[in-house]
Amino acid sequence: MPTRRQGQRRDYREVVRERVEEIVAEHALSPREREVFELLLYGFMADEIADKLGVSTRTVKFHQTNVLDKLDADSRLDLFRLFFSSE
Repeated sequence: MPTRRQGQRRDYREVVRERVEEIVAEHALSPREREVFELLLYGFMADEIADKLGVSTRTVKFHQTNVLDKLDADSRLDLFRLFFSSE
């Protein structure tokens, strides 16, 4: 039987995923850009994302740049601001 904490964790992840999907649809991110965006939000660095996705760090940085451009963000901090904004 899942504990209350585990249930809360699932609910949090579901909320995060829903917000990510809203942003992805609004800004037309590709499937790979979506993956990179979500992992950036979880605090992973480019080399860690590369390991998780099985691609080079350079490829991750390419997608990260595309995400920043499409979301009109100057930094990772701007990604967090966008994520937590209700606009």
